[in-house]
Amino acid sequence: MLLVIVGGANAVNLTDGMDTLATVPLMTCTLFVGAVAYIGGDLDFATKLKIPHLSHDIKELAVLAAAIISAGFAFLKYNAPPAQIYMGDLGALALGSVVSAMFIFVKAELFLPIVGGLFVFSALSTIIQRVFFRAMLRLRGRNFAETYRFFLKSPYHHHLQQLWTYHPEAPKVKSVWLMMLEKLGVRSVPEDNKLLTPQEVNSRVVWHFHLRSIWLFVITLILYFKVR
Repeated sequence: MLLVIVGGANAVNLTDGMDTLATVPLMTCTLFVGAVAYIGGDLDFATKLKIPHLSHDIKELAVLAAAIISAGFAFLKYNAPPAQIYMGDLGALALGSVVSAMFIFVKAELFLPIVGGLFVFSALSTIIQRVFFRAMLRLRGRNFAETYRFFLKSPYHHHLQQLWTYHPEAPKVKSVWLMMLEKLGVRSVPEDNKLLTPQEVNSRVVWHFHLRSIWLFVITLILYFKVR
């Protein structure tokens, strides 16, 4: 419980680095856990779908989920670029911990890293970046550590910002992650596809995250209600 709640809260906080970036993945996570609470709390639905039947009172979590999703839609109106209001640490930590606790209540903790995969990857990218930098600093020295980073920046959405921004000169920082992908045959973004303005770059990064959060939501629904 400690790992899920604290880890979930901080993962959401790390993802909340751009306007609307964390809101849509939070809403997809909440929609999933609300559906599990409502269907799992109904004996007939749970029996038909062959999922664990939870307590009838757990259906109350669907009301909380509906409130969070409704607040998310209202928040998006004012948080869309250029943002008038911000989620901040208070909102990200609170919402992350609440949604993580809801997964514990419906006994679906193992599905949180799937539907919330963007949060997990943002947290892991930060950890990997920090550990890699400290290791290179000790083994190769500061010049090497500051030139060769695992990602261009962390969390991962800042890496994408740097990757999709057009630079007239070659960037000084080199990404080990991109080097690994190139060796596997996955090429970096061509210069012709890179963008000039920060607004265009941020829009692409945000839509990249939002679309993947929706795909993860659909995949998790299939895994929970069909595959299991």
